[in-house]
Amino acid sequence: MKLSPRGDASKFVRAEYPKEIAFLRSRSYQPNRLLITMIDADRHAVEQRNKQLDRELKQKELAPRSSQDRVFVLVPKRNVDTWIWFLNDNDVNEADDYKSSVKREHCRHAPEELCELRKSGWDFRAGTPPSLIAGCAELRNIENPP
Repeated sequence: MKLSPRGDASKFVRAEYPKEIAFLRSRSYQPNRLLITMIDADRHAVEQRNKQLDRELKQKELAPRSSQDRVFVLVPKRNVDTWIWFLNDNDVNEADDYKSSVKREHCRHAPEELCELRKSGWDFRAGTPPSLIAGCAELRNIENPP
């Protein structure tokens, strides 16, 4: 697992993404491995972030991500704190920044709530951020490839 250093995390993710894709597609790839990439949308649209990652692959002369790849991209909008805050039973929008609201205990609770969402058959409550719904669709594809 690679974590971004301090600074512009999106720059780190965009630089590492083609390397990780190339490794997964290489002969040394093991079929039980997959890649989960997370990049905050920040003030961009989720689709714009996905296109940036596609461009990074193209610049390295790699094919775009396909359903054959075991690669899943999560793009929280505005940032992952939006998802964490929401998963702690708070109302959110994807324009506001919740970094100052999210505390360590919220980070512990969010994965539990994500697991509960999965157990419920991905039954989203009203107000679920669209980027979280899209991220859960990516996670569903891990269990049930298209």
